[in-house]
Amino acid sequence: MKTPKKHWFAFHATAAILVSAAALLLSCSKPTDPGGLKTNAPPVARLSNIFPDDSSTINLYPSPRVTLYWVGDDPDGFVTAFRYRWSYDHAGSTIFRSWRTILNIAFPGQIVAEARTQNPARLPGLYQYLTTLTDSQRDSILTLLESWTAVIAGGDTIVRADSTQIQSPNTGTFIFESQDSLNRHLFQITAIDNDGVESIHPAQVSFWTPRASAPDTRFVDPLPADSSYVIARLTDTFQGIRFFFDARDAQSTSFEFSWSVDSVRWSPFSPASSATVTAADLAQPCTGNHYFYVKARNEFGVEDPTAARMRFYTIYPGFADSTLPKRILLWNNTRDSGQVACPRNQTLNRYYADIFDALGRGGTYDVWTVTTQLWPSRATFARYSVIVFYGDFNVLPLALRWSDPRIRQLRDYLDVGGKLIVSGWDFPYFFASGNDKTILFRDYIHAVPDTFTVTHDFVGATGSLGYPQISLDTTKLHPGWNGMLRPIPTCTPVGFAEIIYRYKSNSGNPTVHNRPVGVRFFGSPNTYSIVYFGLPLYYVPQSIAQEAIRKASLDVGE
Repeated sequence: MKTPKKHWFAFHATAAILVSAAALLLSCSKPTDPGGLKTNAPPVARLSNIFPDDSSTINLYPSPRVTLYWVGDDPDGFVTAFRYRWSYDHAGSTIFRSWRTILNIAFPGQIVAEARTQNPARLPGLYQYLTTLTDSQRDSILTLLESWTAVIAGGDTIVRADSTQIQSPNTGTFIFESQDSLNRHLFQITAIDNDGVESIHPAQVSFWTPRASAPDTRFVDPLPADSSYVIARLTDTFQGIRFFFDARDAQSTSFEFSWSVDSVRWSPFSPASSATVTAADLAQPCTGNHYFYVKARNEFGVEDPTAARMRFYTIYPGFADSTLPKRILLWNNTRDSGQVACPRNQTLNRYYADIFDALGRGGTYDVWTVTTQLWPSRATFARYSVIVFYGDFNVLPLALRWSDPRIRQLRDYLDVGGKLIVSGWDFPYFFASGNDKTILFRDYIHAVPDTFTVTHDFVGATGSLGYPQISLDTTKLHPGWNGMLRPIPTCTPVGFAEIIYRYKSNSGNPTVHNRPVGVRFFGSPNTYSIVYFGLPLYYVPQSIAQEAIRKASLDVGE
């Protein structure tokens, strides 16, 4: 194993000490045999808690995962390491895996060191050095072993043993290959003593394991919506389309998963049991039906032969496609009551259309009236880079809860980068309960409606941040209103929302006077932007309303 350059200077000195210590230890005779006159007795390895070794009997384990236990004895010294291997049958031949060596020592946290050397006689030196480290030397070695980094000792290395296989120097859990319905294996282990002498005969056991069954992959809740907006990258507000899955089989305790959309490409197997999909994962065209596939692989390496499949529908917003022209949706949510001084829908639509025509946007907008066309679909929202929502009578056509699927469509539109300009008499009323109003304003407009009782003496608003001063067009007001508008809700901005308008009270009522009545919020470059006029622009002189909307359009990037 090559030593990563970033660790070389950190442990080069330690490695040098390790080499010298090993050489020194190997050059010494046993303390119990100063003259070196006695013959060394080889160590013995013993397996325990296993089936009796009987090749004439099928000792069948219930799964390919088998835990084995062993010990080592040395009558004239001690065991410094173990070497093990096992066989499997393939195409009529018995094949052995290579020998692996672990040192007979466990560091704090049950870290076991695997020795990689061509000369077993060096193992006692490695073992004795590791057991005689000072606290600081041991900490340096453990730091490297905990990150699986090899420690170099001449031409040898020690690395952290795979903890999924080796739990201690005397215990291992192995997954034995199972290509046939029944598979025969021979496990062998030897001990190496403090003179580097290995057991004459390995301890061994033969047994059979069944073929590993294939896992069954399936989807789990929460499932993605039947229809979702999608863009090409994750943003602060678009977290992708999420899929969750798991797998089952009687023999496995852990799984890895690989997934694909439209079979464009398969992800590498990983333990992650969820996937996040963006437009970059989809086959073209992005808007349309797509298929998400996922397959599990169990700890025995067996894959589900049939991937689980789920169909889903995505909408790629037109504003996210730089090749398409930007369009505006004039979205009329006003009740056509016919009451005196309350505008009809046709009048409101003409009013806002005239403003956008005067701003040079003629032919780039469409008008949508809820009372006659009902609620726009996701696909309708997706065609527009900005939505101008107006409800310029104090009762909107319908009040919806935050959890209503129709509101979810609007929220999703904003989450993928949509822009919203709001003009309304009592926009918070659009949401049926106080809690719903708070969530809308806090999470999207980034302002919270004030809860105190508002007065009936709104006569204008003080503009800031480039927005014009607002007065009222008294020719549009009912004579009984006395030149004022009845309740206009004030609000408190939160987060990064900025105040663009403050309430002008005819009486100077301190409860509402100079309180915020309009805010703007800019998300990060890849998220939505909102300009909120908490007043009906219809009752403002058209030239002033035109200037306010021009500024709002610039603010949202239109």
